[in-house]
Amino acid sequence: MCVTYCHKRAKLFWNHDTCPISLCQFAGLNRDKCVDCCYNIEGQCGLTRAALPATGGCCHWNVTPAQGAQPVTAETLTLLWPSDGTPITAVLDTLDTPYTVDAAGQLWVDPAELGLPEVYSQGTELAPVEPELPDLSVSQSFKFYW
Repeated sequence: MCVTYCHKRAKLFWNHDTCPISLCQFAGLNRDKCVDCCYNIEGQCGLTRAALPATGGCCHWNVTPAQGAQPVTAETLTLLWPSDGTPITAVLDTLDTPYTVDAAGQLWVDPAELGLPEVYSQGTELAPVEPELPDLSVSQSFKFYW
């Protein structure tokens, strides 16, 4: 699981969770927009570099991506962490999220240093899981008996 940057709302979120409609007004929108999205590049998403979803689309249709480091505030964390008074640095450290602090004490994250979802707002838990194949390699201790 990875922390990802939402370019639509300037928030951090888990890319393995589907964004809940209760927390994001864009999560429940019509998602059949990939066909006419400016990031649709021959069946691949130019934002995530993943194949377009088989059905639906995402909330980042034609969004203008954030460029460079973005400020982090308590509001930035509302999709990740409850407002329980935990210092923002402690939250980011707990979530293994890279950040910097400037001379004024402002925290910054660079979206380019964060993970990418396969489809914005659709958690990776919805992606089909490939079955694990048995290890068929021959071990060094294998003995043949003829």
